Amino acid sequence: MTDDYLFHYQESREQFAQFVINSNNNPDRKEWQQLHDMLGTCDMECQVDEFKYAMQSYDDTAEQVKLLYSWESGHTLKIKWEHTGWWAGDVLHHYYCVMLPLRNVELKFPHELTKKEEE
Repeated sequence: MTDDYLFHYQESREQFAQFVINSNNNPDRKEWQQLHDMLGTCDMECQVDEFKYAMQSYDDTAEQVKLLYSWESGHTLKIKWEHTGWWAGDVLHHYYCVMLPLRNVELKFPHELTKKEEE
């Protein structure tokens, strides 16, 4: 069984949250880790404005979707979540990527999606 889009989105988001919480440049790192351990990511977003802004930035800018083609694999859907460190001085960035092979998929133009099949 494969995991769906929502699973990977939440997994990526949680990894980014841990990345932000545990940054050596986060001045409140110890307090945030304790708060995360008690509340979890979703509740922590309601409690700490700076953390909420970091997660909102992630939601707004991190996702990239591309359709790739190679002779070996054919068409592949690439979904990537990537975001730089939140604190000044962070030199690393978060990266999470999944690939979905698309086999026997008929690609259509946008106007073809609204056409009804003639009977």
